[in-house]
Amino acid sequence: ENVTILDLLYILTKKYSRKPALQIKEKDRIRTITYDELRERSVAVSSFIIEKGIRERTPIAILSENRPEWAIAFFGIISSACITVPIDSKLSPKEIIFILNDCGAECIFTSGKFLNLIIENKKDKLPNIKYIISFDPSNKAGVIYIEDLKWQEGKPRNRPQAVKPEETVLIVYTSGTTGVAKGVELSYRNLLFEVMSLYEVIQFNTQDSFISILPLNHMLEITGDLIAPLYGGATVTYCSTLKPHYIISLMREVKATGMICVPLILKMFYNGIMKEVESLNWFKQKIFKFLMKLSRFLLRFKIYAGKYLFASLHKKFGKNFKYFVCGGAPLDPELEKNFDALGFTILQGYGLTETSPVVTVNTPKERKYGSVGKPLKGVEVKILKTGEKEKEGEIIVKGPNVMKGYYKNPQKTSEVIKDGWFYTGDIGYFDEDGFLYISGRAKNLIVLGAGKKVFPEEVEQVIGESPYIKEICVLGRKATVGIRKGTEEVFAVIVPNLDNFSQEERKNQKKIKEKISQEINRLSQNLADYKRISDFFLYFGELPKTSTRKIKRKEVINLIENLEREKALEKKGEFLEGIKFEEDEISISLKKIISEETGVSLENIHPNSYLSSDLGVDSLQRVEIICKIEKELGITLSESIIYEIFTFADLVRFVKEYQEGRKDIPVDWEKEVKSILRRKKIFYLSRIFTVLFLKLFSKLYFRLKVKGAKDLPQSNSFIIAANHSSHLDFPLLFSTLPLSKTHNVLAPAAADYFYKNKIRRLFLEICFNTFPFERYGNFIQGLKFCEELLKRGNSLIIFPEGTRSRSGEVGEFKPGIGALSCRLGVPIIPVYIKDTYKSLPKGKTFPKPYKIEIKIGRILYPPSSKGDYHLYKNIAQKVKSEIIKLKGRE
Repeated sequence: ENVTILDLLYILTKKYSRKPALQIKEKDRIRTITYDELRERSVAVSSFIIEKGIRERTPIAILSENRPEWAIAFFGIISSACITVPIDSKLSPKEIIFILNDCGAECIFTSGKFLNLIIENKKDKLPNIKYIISFDPSNKAGVIYIEDLKWQEGKPRNRPQAVKPEETVLIVYTSGTTGVAKGVELSYRNLLFEVMSLYEVIQFNTQDSFISILPLNHMLEITGDLIAPLYGGATVTYCSTLKPHYIISLMREVKATGMICVPLILKMFYNGIMKEVESLNWFKQKIFKFLMKLSRFLLRFKIYAGKYLFASLHKKFGKNFKYFVCGGAPLDPELEKNFDALGFTILQGYGLTETSPVVTVNTPKERKYGSVGKPLKGVEVKILKTGEKEKEGEIIVKGPNVMKGYYKNPQKTSEVIKDGWFYTGDIGYFDEDGFLYISGRAKNLIVLGAGKKVFPEEVEQVIGESPYIKEICVLGRKATVGIRKGTEEVFAVIVPNLDNFSQEERKNQKKIKEKISQEINRLSQNLADYKRISDFFLYFGELPKTSTRKIKRKEVINLIENLEREKALEKKGEFLEGIKFEEDEISISLKKIISEETGVSLENIHPNSYLSSDLGVDSLQRVEIICKIEKELGITLSESIIYEIFTFADLVRFVKEYQEGRKDIPVDWEKEVKSILRRKKIFYLSRIFTVLFLKLFSKLYFRLKVKGAKDLPQSNSFIIAANHSSHLDFPLLFSTLPLSKTHNVLAPAAADYFYKNKIRRLFLEICFNTFPFERYGNFIQGLKFCEELLKRGNSLIIFPEGTRSRSGEVGEFKPGIGALSCRLGVPIIPVYIKDTYKSLPKGKTFPKPYKIEIKIGRILYPPSSKGDYHLYKNIAQKVKSEIIKLKGRE
């Protein structure tokens, strides 16, 4: 607990002593710094800071490109118990000056490239700076050369007594201009936890050689490409360029084993490989394409043949190379598969500066395409579900990696950290096996292909100063051409201020666009290069806004896409946010219905009230509300609109549209159900064989015991409701049924898990009576399927929890089972399945031979009274209670 980075530095440098720690290629030679030299030179920096009277916990900045001196300064600052402030070398002078003043840095370590900027502004704009230490020789007055710093006998080496786990070690500024940038305060505990976690995941060792290409102001680079590799005794080589051929040459030269990168770098590598393939003759191109298809096919069976099929390619990268660790921006799953097919492993992760940074990561043993992996040990991750799509929600994080807060900004800190949970603002979901997927980013953050983050508000503030621009909306838009194709670029929609253009200019859109381009170029001098607008669209109407005059970005995107599609700039779209909400008879009636159903008072139902989060309405309750609306207002509504309604205002708008004659295309349930029943006949024999095999296998392998009532209803339909903790549950339960019953007993299977994978789908259809069920999307459609099947004399096996329990505990039952039973008068048979999660838990593919028991309870008949949502919930709760009783019964 009390070990710090300072202790680690001393231990590891003594342990690896003369081994190369850091190196950089300069012209034709590689300059190396050993572990011993790293320690001694860091001590020299620390001694200088202490001797100059700079107190502990004082911010000290580093402004430089990647090089060994960066790490020497970093470890020296830590040894002196001061706070490191790493600054992005690509920021504009204005942004750099802001950060230095905001943190109050008294000392700065910098390369020769930035010396003039610091010296010229030191007197007027940087009053706090007392000492400038240069990484390059300089004859400028007041500049100290880092090579001249030497520790002298009798002088202090460090201040270990001031280094405590909870103290701040880093202030890392997120992307921002004067009014927006925030300094993220990270502690020694944060940093140490991340380093040890990444070391466990990647298992760095003395044979490892890492290439460093991400800027060292990036937290992933500091933890994963500096401290963690050094902890394992690896060598880190700094690369001075992002040219793919140079990086590959350096990888080969230093026998690289790994690299931390962003998706754009991987895309550059892949494009380079494809260009070389295109230069081959026709026959060799055909061979390459065939081998790629073969390799991708073998990947389905977890056979990784790429390293052998493309051995000549691996020689170019170096035979020792093991994997890329990728983060900072979304990675295209197709690109990931292609690299895997070529024999290169990509370990994608997710995190933020505020989480030090890694939250989740794929490992060499456990990884999935498109996923950002599982949470690090000791880190809790939750999804705050939206209700509309129960699968997705905001990602929140808790653990020893969460920042202390934003520097000198308690208000912003309290907005994102609540009860110890950090609210990331990102939207995501977990799959059945505990892998996290990122669906999108909340709010407006733009993440470029290289992982750089851009806040639209910053760019709007700077460019919006032009007198020729009336309104501006900055968006992240996917590039369609060039190296950035498929990744986000900074795009703007601009409304020109025509009052400031001449009459002649107003008649010529080309001239207006030229003038706006000039203004963008002029004002962009105050922005970092990567924040500059790549392209823009001129719009001559008013941009859609909320009642508080905030631009609706999503509506702007839809507007521009429609205009581009129609190529009719003179047509203006109608924006929903612009429609004024008026209280009338319909809205009052709808308020009463919502209030009766939810218990929310009338005065607390507002136009912008979200049905899910503000009024607590779930999917099934929406159906009840729609039924009441139909009865009281005498209109017929489509159940599909359930997934288009978010707010109370949306509900009012849709009801009015249906009153005015809106019609929807009806779903042909007859056709849909017939296709499911047709498969029953086609696969009759194979499914009978499956049941017979399961009966024998479950007795021998699982020593399956079945207790309780064996008498199933002889006629009509029934529902078997069981707890769910493993993929074994349905096959084992299915095998306990009498052979005569199995033909007419079906089970819904998660569409997002079983039916998206072709092999799983084929296996299910051949072996079992299943049909796809939308757990997170159109839940009502799945419920309707169930209803139609029950009406036709079939029976169902349902797991009302909707997902598997990891611990075997019985979770909450969804009211859908109550609705099915009550509406159709179908009895429910509660079943408890014991210990399948111990045999085949989430994440495992083959079951262990564990003793399993199935307990069947007494039949529960639905009440004869007319059902409503609350009754459905009570029925579901009663079924759950019966299953819990079965669980506790010996």
